[in-house]
Amino acid sequence: MKRNTKKVRKKKTKRTPRRGRAKKKRRGKQKSGPSDLRPPKRDDGPTRYIIYCIVNSAFFMNKGNLAAAVARGLLGLYNKMDRDRLKSKALDAWEDQGERLMVLKGLDHKHLCFLMDELHYCATGYYALYQSWSKSKVMLVLSTLGREEDLDEPLHGLSQLK
Repeated sequence: MKRNTKKVRKKKTKRTPRRGRAKKKRRGKQKSGPSDLRPPKRDDGPTRYIIYCIVNSAFFMNKGNLAAAVARGLLGLYNKMDRDRLKSKALDAWEDQGERLMVLKGLDHKHLCFLMDELHYCATGYYALYQSWSKSKVMLVLSTLGREEDLDEPLHGLSQLK
């Protein structure tokens, strides 16, 4: 028994894509550099960083305890940001620009939790200081660092602490 050794050439036909998938066109390697990943530049001038400390005004404290809570919230934010290599650059920029700090009044614990959820998307970093006893836990101070133009919208209606 001899096998047929002749090669039969098949006629090439156009294939339709399977299951609705479109056929990819290969044009060589597409370059994707860091310019594609960067956000668009703003022409407002240099970026200014600011730290906001939002205090729970429903939780009654005297001025000394309030100042201590703000200081502990600020130090917690500073240490948290200093541990992260990328966020420490924003912290260095904040220090170079004069260490701007503003203390604002929050309404209550739920309001501070709502602000923390909002700031999660626009702030560089945040830190929440809680007071806890038995099974209860209340947020005293919410400290956040970010660009001033990004934080203006979520913190627009809050008044300064006097």
